[in-house]
Amino acid sequence: MQITQVQNILKPALAQALGAEYMGSVGELSALDDRALADIGTDLFNNNVDPQTGIALGADIALKELADQCGKIVIESMKYTGQVKSVFIDPREWGGFLIRYYFGLGSIMNDEMWNSEGFIDYFAEGGEEEAARIAAIEHGYYKPAVSGKAFMKAAAHMIPITTLRDQFFTAFTSWEMMDEFLGGITTMIQNTIEALAQVKAKALIAAAIVMCVQAGNEVKLVTEYNAEFGANSVTADNALGNKDFIAWAYSRIDEIKGNMSDLTTAYSAESNLSFTSGNNWRLILHKRLPNRARYLLRSSTFNEGLLSIGEYDEINSWQAVREEDGKDFDFATTSSVYVTPDVIEYFGGTRPEEAVRINGVLGLAYDRRTLGIALKKDDVTQSYTASRKSWNSFYHTLFQQILDRKFKAVVFTLN
Repeated sequence: MQITQVQNILKPALAQALGAEYMGSVGELSALDDRALADIGTDLFNNNVDPQTGIALGADIALKELADQCGKIVIESMKYTGQVKSVFIDPREWGGFLIRYYFGLGSIMNDEMWNSEGFIDYFAEGGEEEAARIAAIEHGYYKPAVSGKAFMKAAAHMIPITTLRDQFFTAFTSWEMMDEFLGGITTMIQNTIEALAQVKAKALIAAAIVMCVQAGNEVKLVTEYNAEFGANSVTADNALGNKDFIAWAYSRIDEIKGNMSDLTTAYSAESNLSFTSGNNWRLILHKRLPNRARYLLRSSTFNEGLLSIGEYDEINSWQAVREEDGKDFDFATTSSVYVTPDVIEYFGGTRPEEAVRINGVLGLAYDRRTLGIALKKDDVTQSYTASRKSWNSFYHTLFQQILDRKFKAVVFTLN
């Protein structure tokens, strides 16, 4: 297994997700290199491995400045719950995601049981050729249409925390207060892991969006709508204020859902033959689309259930919530994905000279087998420093994530 330390990738990704500076990284939208967070798999029939460089560990974080003899302390600790839960896979199921074999269709040939020209005596004229033909059929080698991939990369990071025993005993006046404070630390660690997991999931989703665009699996909703109902019927700027466009967009998403259930090579970045059953279909929508549908369209619809496209996740932003000199949660920012030239090349595209930005992303429909992330290892180790009478706790997490180009995925944009 190839394990990559991803702190230097996660820092800017987390800063953009938070919209604030984090460990030296600014919180504005900028190009990210998502390659280390999206394992596209290694073909089992060659030895090519995508090289990843080691990345230095981040700086230690210690508890500091505890107040001496506080009479009362209010502990603010709320557990953070992220979005896009459908991307996360139960670790107990993850084994089925690591090694995959893909089967196409078998060959077909004429059925000799129903030979319309009759059977030829092998000892008669032409019988020798007929015997050779039948022998070739009977004893030929019919190779199965099978290929395979291994997904063996992992991303690791560690969260350190220092506990100073004497400061604790002088700062708190009761065991209950100390217990509440330590519980707050635990929640902080859990929130950090959850926030990092969400950043990893967003990076994986962003990589899938880039993969779809590179493979031509992009549904340009504004272009298609104007082609069907007349040029300049809507623009990217006003489309989500148009009830007819919103209803049509929902119908187009549902249509793609039906198309994905057919056994075809469509919507596969590697033109692999597959189909997406109902249980495997997943959809993530930028919150702006279902919100506009909910308040502009469905609230005045008598048969609201007819507008359903099934279950889906909502996401507030694909990557960042702020741009330089911009306002928070501006749609132009939250609906964009911004990646480095390396990411484009990683997915088989021609390497551009500059970073690539994909604007107006409304949704991603995908097969459950296309992408997933799992927390494979969650461990805590400790060390004691006698000179300062302190304990260091190290929270280790090991994530694995895959992006399988053989299964179906489609991105919906306002292009």
